[in-house]
This record gives sequence, structure tokens and C-alpha cells, in this order.
Amino acid sequence: LATLIRGDLVVLHRTRTHLNKWSDFERIRMNQVSAIPGVAAVVPVYKGAMGLRNAETGQVKRIIVYAFAPEAHPFDIGDREAIATQLRIGRTVLFDRRSRRIYGDPAVGEDVSLNRQPYRVGGFVDIGPNIINDGAVVMSAGEWLRQSRDDDQIMGIVRLREGADLEAVRARIAALTPGDVNA
Repeated sequence: LATLIRGDLVVLHRTRTHLNKWSDFERIRMNQVSAIPGVAAVVPVYKGAMGLRNAETGQVKRIIVYAFAPEAHPFDIGDREAIATQLRIGRTVLFDRRSRRIYGDPAVGEDVSLNRQPYRVGGFVDIGPNIINDGAVVMSAGEWLRQSRDDDQIMGIVRLREGADLEAVRARIAALTPGDVNA
């Protein structure tokens, strides 16, 4: 995922130590970081796992879900406008076309079952599996929070203003947060 990030810095919880440990952190941290001089925007990203039912086999397999605001574009995973358009539609997900075959072969317009809830496949993104996760879907932050109201973000993608000093912003983040996040 690190190679797909569209930003200058990433804010993570300091206890994140490996690919499968994504500690979330309080939403107030995103507000604190966004108020730092030189920061143009901070994009919160949510992550969790859901059970996706393979329509062909009936088996339910764990799949990773990334969620963010439709207009935010935190990752370089496909056509930005197409992604934003689809994520604005309720109960819509974008399926990672590079996911392993254990999830079946969902098509655009098809309904898929995530945690026994129907979602429409609005399109595809390109993320790819890793040594821990077999695949992913993307949904809007609003859709994610509708079913997981109390979740906090797992990362913030920080975009700097033109001419901002990256190291100065990183130092301000460290100075203004209580030591629970790293940038």
C-alpha cells in the first residue's frame, strides 16, 4: 500500500509495527495535524476486515476494506473521477481486480455479500494482495462509518502546501501531538 499513497507524509499510530497491525487513533489528531502551517489537507483512511461471500462457492473469506471520502483520492489505485463517482453511490464498493481468486469473479453491477449485507460492485481498483491480505475492496468513509460508527482512522495522508518544508511539518506534528502518532 505504501507505494500507492498520494501524499507527502503519512500519519500512523506509533504502535504500528507490522503489516497486519493497524492501530487506529483519535479523530482529533487529524484536526491537529491539519492546523499545522504548511499542511494543505489531511485525508483520513479507515481500514477493517469483512467477510466476503464467494457467489460461486458460498464460502466466506476475510477481505480487507479501505474507506475514505470519495473526493479524497488518497491512493493511486485507478481513475480518480470514476472512483469518486462510484463511491458517492450508497452501498457501493470497488473490488480490487488483483485480489486472489478465492473471492470468485465479481462483475460490475453484481451484488456481493459483505458481512451478510448486500453491496453493489461499482467498478474496480488496483491494489493487490500482500503476504497477509488476499484482497481488498474500497468503500466511502460514510458507508464504512454507517456500519462501524465508532471507528477511528488508521492513517492520515498529509498533503503539504506548495513550498512547505516537509521536515519542519514532521517536527511540528511530533511537537503538537502527545506521542501517539508518527509521521
